[in-house]
Amino acid sequence: MDVTGRDRRVLTRGIAPSWSPNGQWIAFVASERRRVDARTLRVIHPDGTGERVLFRTSERGSYSRGWGPMPEGLPSAPLVWSPDSRWIAFTRAFDRGSSIWCVELSSDQVAQITAPATP
Repeated sequence: MDVTGRDRRVLTRGIAPSWSPNGQWIAFVASERRRVDARTLRVIHPDGTGERVLFRTSERGSYSRGWGPMPEGLPSAPLVWSPDSRWIAFTRAFDRGSSIWCVELSSDQVAQITAPATP
């Protein structure tokens, strides 16, 4: 929307939006094919252009809830930008606990920051 609150429009579908400090990107978590077990970390420009996936996981756990291996390591909020807008930190949930990861916007390079914290 514009600064007056008019001209509203939907840019994309997702949750947990987070503006980059430089104002050039909005990071968010989206479910592919409307499936909660297929979440991705994405970015989009505020004008609705340039949407792309920064992170997705295809990991499956060794545990099951009766319908096959459950997804592991799905990205989740909060999404936290580095002050220079180069990196986004996010949480990944595993059966053994959660951990913090980050992804570089320019290269999609992913790095683990913490080991899983046992619940």
